[in-house]
Amino acid sequence: ISADRTVGALAEGAFAYLTKPYDREELRHLLRRAIGVKELAVKAERTEHLLNISEERFRSLVESASDAIVVADHRGFIVSWNRSASTLFGYADQEAIGRPLTLLMPARYRHAHEQSFGRKESTGKSGMAGSILEVHGLKKDGTEFPLELTLATWTSGTGNFYSGIIRDISARKKTEDALHRSEKLLRDVADNTTAVIYVKYTDGRYLFVNRRFEQIFGLTADQIVGYTDHEIFPREAADAFRANDVTVIEQNRTVEYEEVAPHTDGPHTYISIKFPLCDHSGQPYATCGISTDITERKRIEQTLRTHEEQLRLALTSIEMGTWSWDLRTGHICWCTEVDRFLRLSN
Repeated sequence: ISADRTVGALAEGAFAYLTKPYDREELRHLLRRAIGVKELAVKAERTEHLLNISEERFRSLVESASDAIVVADHRGFIVSWNRSASTLFGYADQEAIGRPLTLLMPARYRHAHEQSFGRKESTGKSGMAGSILEVHGLKKDGTEFPLELTLATWTSGTGNFYSGIIRDISARKKTEDALHRSEKLLRDVADNTTAVIYVKYTDGRYLFVNRRFEQIFGLTADQIVGYTDHEIFPREAADAFRANDVTVIEQNRTVEYEEVAPHTDGPHTYISIKFPLCDHSGQPYATCGISTDITERKRIEQTLRTHEEQLRLALTSIEMGTWSWDLRTGHICWCTEVDRFLRLSN
């Protein structure tokens, strides 16, 4: 029981020691405890091994991700990031790890960022966690670029941590800008013409109408888009409109025709050109119509025909030969019955 035997044994790594004479029951319990500790140590070692494997898998997943992933501590300092983040922002690992997150953002965002971090640390609440933001990032060379940021936060024994999944959306923004310009060009052209322009899905719902359509029928786009002709116009007109749509869709070709549309001052006649809009497989998914109001032209033509008929009746009712002579061709354009009789009798 000397100290070099007892304490020395413990110092050498013994679990415990017994002194003679020892009790068998005490020995039994001591051995059981020793075995239990060993089992616990084996379990801990196994758990640590599995944890290491899990961490390696997680690291492999993070490193292979195409999106940039950045992790920061409660101070707002970068504690880790993946290869995509290094490529995106242009910093080597040693240039970014341990530096504040403000390194990666334009100056105009930094004050709001610091306030948000301070609020999270003081209140334990953050309005950003789980949200998706569109902001701008700052590369090492000073270039700004648009990005999409998904935020998350968690707490461990060492404090709060924050992660951001960052995606460069420069290409998407360029595509969106080009699409917006194209849409604005289409809208400007459509709204500055006197023709009525509209697009309908194959099921008859309106997809697009121009300003002329709204003005003529006294409706707003909100009252038209998403609705069918039968929800907007009287049944007879709606049936005719739908029949023309079906013809274009079934034949999958451009069709030109006259149609009558109801107006507040009565029916108007339109000359319409309607053609299908097809998807990549050539199947129509919508129809586009361009219609011009020819009501006034039809009225003038009818008035002219009436006047011509009245003139002809007036000339044929008098006892005098009359004719119209084309000086360019030298031919008679028309003549009355009396004149024809005189020419035939001669």
